[in-house]
Formats: sequence, structure tokens, C-alpha cells
Amino acid sequence: MAKKKNTNEYRIREHEPNLETAEQMLTNIFEELKLEPASVPLEVMLSYVKYRRERYKLQRATLVVILILFIMLPLQFIPPTFTVTQLSGTETGVPTYIIKLSGPMPVASVTASVDDALFPVTELGDRVYSVQPMQNGTMNIRVTLSNRQYRDASIQVSNIDTSTPYLVSSNMEDNRLYLYVADDGTGIDYNRIYAEELDGTTVYPSSWNVGTGEIVFDNASNALNVYIPDTRGNYLHLVLTLN
Repeated sequence: MAKKKNTNEYRIREHEPNLETAEQMLTNIFEELKLEPASVPLEVMLSYVKYRRERYKLQRATLVVILILFIMLPLQFIPPTFTVTQLSGTETGVPTYIIKLSGPMPVASVTASVDDALFPVTELGDRVYSVQPMQNGTMNIRVTLSNRQYRDASIQVSNIDTSTPYLVSSNMEDNRLYLYVADDGTGIDYNRIYAEELDGTTVYPSSWNVGTGEIVFDNASNALNVYIPDTRGNYLHLVLTLN
């Protein structure tokens, strides 16, 4: 059977002298050294030491804050840096522009406009935005950072389809109306072609030919309002009186 090992634990207690004991010790030291007693009470000296310690901490904290502000000061004058690129392919007749920002400063706003018309800017990801201008002209893009610094970029927009389809020719044959149309932009949207008679009745083409631009209305009445759109939403409106 194993014997328990006796161990002696010694605890050292630290005794801090109180203020009266410390003053008495200081007086004894002065007497031993044959010096005049201190004219400033020990309590006052301890208070002053504590005051100096707190003041030092405050000064150090103030210097740290000033140093941080000094380091950040140049950032307050950094303007935004960004690039603008156009995506390839404009099947819808509306180009898409991608705005990519660089730099560490947070973005406050990104705006895009042509003349006085503002267009919505969509955030695609981190510091990446897109805009689709709806009219031709000089598009101004402005990027503003959180430090209120901004930069403008001007992009010439000229490839938006604003032209309407146009009538090439027309004729009547066997009570059928034949229209031949063309479009120089995004192309005619044949599925959305319709006509209205004088009494408000809506009629639709009986057939069409995308290759030739032929549109046929059967049993055409004496007067028709024909609406022919392109894929961009530009409409050709024809007012026809049939003989």
C-alpha cells in the first residue's frame, strides 16, 4: 500500500502598509538621515503620483487618436477609380455598361444620366455595377465615395434602336390586305402585330413571312389602324383606307 507523501504548503502573504504606517516609516527615515521632515504630506504626494499616471494615460490615448487621424487624412482626398465597359451583343437594342470600381473606400452612390434623364444603376456584386441607358446621347456616369470625393466619366451612346419599322409597299387582292414592311434596327416583332377596325374590333394577321416582311390580313374592312412593333418596342402606326 502506497504511503501518502506529506507536503507542507507555505503561503506568503503580502502586507501592504497603510497610510499612517507609511508616513511613520518616512518620518523615521528622515530622522535617521538627519534630514528635515517633508513639508508635503505623503497623502498629497500619492495623489499627485496618481494624477500624473492618469494624465499620462490620457495623453497617450490622445496621441494615438491623432496618429490614426493623421494616417487616415490622405484617404479623405482620394477620388474614385473605375472603368466602364460595354457588354457585347445588343439583341434587345439596349446596350449594357459595366462599371467596376477599385480602391478601399466605401461607395456612396453611382448615378448615370443622359441629358436630364436618370437611369437605374444595378449593383451586381462587390464594387461592380451595371446600367442600361434608354436613349442615345452622352451618358454621364458619376461615382461618389464615402469621403465625398467623386469622379465623372462620359460615354457616347449611339447604338440604341430608336427607329420604327417602315412600310415598303401594300396592295389588296381577293379581299386580302398585303403589307410589306422592314426595320433597320432590332427587327420586327411579328407576334405582336395587330389592327383595329373603326368599331374597335381587334384583328390579327392571318400570316406573315419574316424573310420577305410580308404581312397578310384576311377579310380586311374599309378602314384599319395597323400597329407594327419592333423588338425594341418602337411602333409603326398605319391608318389605312381600303377601296
